[in-house]
Amino acid sequence: MAFAMLDAPRAARSLLTASAVRERSRKMLDLGIEGKLSAFTVAMDRLPGAADVVVDVIRANYPDLVIPFHARWRHFTAGGRDLGAEPLAGIADPAERGRTAFDLAIVSVLLDAGAGMGWRYRDGPTGVELSKS
Repeated sequence: MAFAMLDAPRAARSLLTASAVRERSRKMLDLGIEGKLSAFTVAMDRLPGAADVVVDVIRANYPDLVIPFHARWRHFTAGGRDLGAEPLAGIADPAERGRTAFDLAIVSVLLDAGAGMGWRYRDGPTGVELSKS
C-alpha cells in the first residue's frame, strides 16, 4: 500500500503527457461511437457538418486566420488590462507566485463552470462588462 501511495504522483504526472492524452481521447471516442457513454454520443456521420460550422465561425471571426491562443490565462485579459498579472505583480518568490497563480486559475475555472449563462461582471476601473465564456 505504501508503495502505491508513493507511486501515485508519478502515475498522475504520466497522465499529462501528449501520448497519454491521445490514448485516453481515443478510448473516449471509441466508447462514444459504441454508445457506451452516459453524457454524450458520437455520431461520426455528423462530423462533416460540424466541421463546416467550425470553419464558418472561424472565418467569420478571424478572416485573416490569425487566431489568438486560447487558454485559461486569456480569460483574465479584459478591458485592455491583464487581470491575471495584477495579483502576481508584487510576489517575488517563484513558489509563492506559482501557488497564487494556481489558486487564481482554479477559482476561475470553478466560477466559470458554475456561473450560469446569465453571469455578468462589471469591471469598476474600466466599466467593461464581462460575461461567461
